[in-house]
Amino acid sequence: MNRILLVIISFLLISCNSDKKKDIKVSESKKIEIGINHTIETFMILRSLDDNDPHFKYRKSEFKDNPLVYFSRQFFKNYGGHIAVHKTQEIIKEFGVDVTLQGLLYSQELPNVELIYEVNSPDWKQNREKLIEYLNLLKKFYVEANVYEFINQHKAFYLGAIAEAKSHIKPNLIQTMENYFGTANDHYSVILAPNQPFGMGFGADVENRQEKILY
Repeated sequence: MNRILLVIISFLLISCNSDKKKDIKVSESKKIEIGINHTIETFMILRSLDDNDPHFKYRKSEFKDNPLVYFSRQFFKNYGGHIAVHKTQEIIKEFGVDVTLQGLLYSQELPNVELIYEVNSPDWKQNREKLIEYLNLLKKFYVEANVYEFINQHKAFYLGAIAEAKSHIKPNLIQTMENYFGTANDHYSVILAPNQPFGMGFGADVENRQEKILY
């Protein structure tokens, strides 16, 4: 399962977000947290259902070398024509993957879609209503396709991915990282995305009234 580490979205949090799902999240220490995000996972599932997605189209159609993508395609095979699948591709074409993910992180985690951070990026500040509309489509798919049930059915896989990621967190990692970048933060987190077709990373920042949070 070593490839799991290649399919992460990593972020550091200046303050801990306590609104995450507790059933499949493990805290490494007071300063490192590893888990998944239901909104990000839903976004990846929607991408996997479109054969023309800019990343998924380069992989074998059956995805048997990536078990979670394979199982998600089986579980959601009747939802390929869902409006959220088509809208996801439209959003990616218009904003790109990185900016889309930034937009998703302004919101609470699915099934909640309330914006909890100030929408201040140049892309989304001018398209706030479009972001809200897309988040509601994600919720529609999440509920209708029962994404929670899929994640729960594969809880052992997610927990295994989290455990593997934890095993690579060395005791001196934070000190080494902070020495290198010359800055310290109160909290560090990693979001795993096992429904990615291959390894890549994303970065985005949001702000609330007290602080900037770099994802």
